[in-house]
Amino acid sequence: MDQGLAAVLGAAVGIVGTLGTGTLGYLAARRQASDQGRIDHAHQLRADRREAYLALLQALKPVHEIVNVVVEELRERGIEYEPNWEELGRVADLASSAEKSVAAAAQTVELYGPFEASNSAACISSTFEELEALIGKVVLRADSADLRRIAPVLNQLARHRVEFIAAGRTVLESVPD
Repeated sequence: MDQGLAAVLGAAVGIVGTLGTGTLGYLAARRQASDQGRIDHAHQLRADRREAYLALLQALKPVHEIVNVVVEELRERGIEYEPNWEELGRVADLASSAEKSVAAAAQTVELYGPFEASNSAACISSTFEELEALIGKVVLRADSADLRRIAPVLNQLARHRVEFIAAGRTVLESVPD
């Protein structure tokens, strides 16, 4: 009887061990899949953020041309001379179309975050909107006195761009969670 009992107990321990090992294997595989999902999500989010950040910076490209024209008008002609209204009108049209691109790109950045980057993107968008409205006002009124008000807005936009780049670099250089 002792041998029979030992055989039954041995089989029971084997069954419990097999069930325990199977359960632990299942839980480990489930955990690994969950961890892999988080890692994949973090990598995809980083790639999406990178694309959104680059799209916003690309949308800001027309700012260089706007700056060049405005600076030329201020330097070459000054307030006491008649500005080149045709050139300023072209820049106003450029700013108007670029404002839509900047706003759309900034909204995408706001969606992907994180807060520092999305906050900088929102500041860029609102400052660019202000710039576009100011250039439009100068052209609409045909009043060159407002040209001098554009420079501080351009400086503010440049500052927000630098803040955005710094925030974006921090995000992209950090290790995903």
